[in-house]
Amino acid sequence: TLVLIISLMCLGMNLFDAVNHACSAIATGGFSTYNDSVAHFDSAAIEFVLGFAMIMAGGNFALYYYMVQSGVKSLVNDIEFKAYLGLLVIVTGMITWNIVQVNGYSLFEGFRYAFFQVASFGSTTGFVSYNYDEWPAFSKLLLALMYFTGACAGSTAGGIKICRFVVLVKTVFAELRRALHPQMLLTVYYNNRILPVSTIVNISRFFFMYILVIVVLSFALSFTGLSVEDSIFGVASCISSVGPAFGTLGAESNFANVTPMGK
Repeated sequence: TLVLIISLMCLGMNLFDAVNHACSAIATGGFSTYNDSVAHFDSAAIEFVLGFAMIMAGGNFALYYYMVQSGVKSLVNDIEFKAYLGLLVIVTGMITWNIVQVNGYSLFEGFRYAFFQVASFGSTTGFVSYNYDEWPAFSKLLLALMYFTGACAGSTAGGIKICRFVVLVKTVFAELRRALHPQMLLTVYYNNRILPVSTIVNISRFFFMYILVIVVLSFALSFTGLSVEDSIFGVASCISSVGPAFGTLGAESNFANVTPMGK
């Protein structure tokens, strides 16, 4: 946090703004001292530094401690951290390509805006550096995907968590293999260890309840007059503790105009 405060001050922030944005980034809180969030500064350097900080804040803090004890190989060998970074890289690349092609941004601008928003949504921080509501539907859906994945377990981020998605994907493939070989045992490995079936079941239950809560509350929120898009993404944003959503709850808006019942 101290390193981030000093870095932001060197890039032009005053002490008050640097302290607030650094604490908000490391805690993946996303609260800014300005209504237009990080877009207020219109600085690529600030966005890249904050983006990197948000990505690191979305990592497993226990893993960082273990890295200090055992070296960088701890990060390299951790399947969740690799999946987390891989997802961020892939989504950033796809959004960059999409908005460069459709919106006519330069390659640098496309990467700048995509990188920051993917880091913000992927870590469930919720900072905004650009009005992403102007982006194509494909890019916005990719951002919305980050609502659900969240970041790593043991971080300050929200969402379902990458490790659970890794287990769910591995379970699906294991079930597909068992469909071909009915006598095969359901064996799911995570970081070279076999997961107990009870753990797999608990993760499946958690995923089901997470989606069920979003569905039920989306119906409830739509009853207050919000559109389908605003209801679904508004609820998903709150459940995942991201903050900004899309449409009337998007980059340049907030939840102030939601009815009292909706709130």
